Amino acid sequence: MKRRDFLPDNRGRAGGTGRSAGLTEHSNPSEDIPMKIDDFVRDYWLSIDALDMGRFLSFFAPDCTMGFGSYPLVHGLEGVRAMIAPVFAGVAGMRHQRLGLWIDDDATVARGEVTYTRHDRSTVTIPFMTHFVFAEGRIRSTHVYIDIAPLYAQSAAA
Repeated sequence: MKRRDFLPDNRGRAGGTGRSAGLTEHSNPSEDIPMKIDDFVRDYWLSIDALDMGRFLSFFAPDCTMGFGSYPLVHGLEGVRAMIAPVFAGVAGMRHQRLGLWIDDDATVARGEVTYTRHDRSTVTIPFMTHFVFAEGRIRSTHVYIDIAPLYAQSAAA
């Protein structure tokens, strides 16, 4: 199954027990994390931090589904573009920091903080969780759990 090629079976990796490890948290990059997943998540966030829509969309399968915060789910690459383009346009920059990564079979959950730089150069850091489901090396489904209201709140500098 191609999904297994992209998301290697993580069983037996936690603590080296050889038993089914189930869902395992990895807070820092290490040899325990299947590097393809670790690299994928890092490169995905770098594309977002660069505000590079083309590169960002290249991580998604054509028939993908995405949810972001409380926005309605969107389907397909054009749906993702339509939802994310205003976010990219609404900030001067952003930087993601990974705080945790959980891998289990075909799903991955990443926890982090994103620091947004507003156009007035003020910043706000917001925690988030992202759930990924992969197919053939691309995102088939993802949901970013974040409250982005602080991004649009009046900055302290204003």
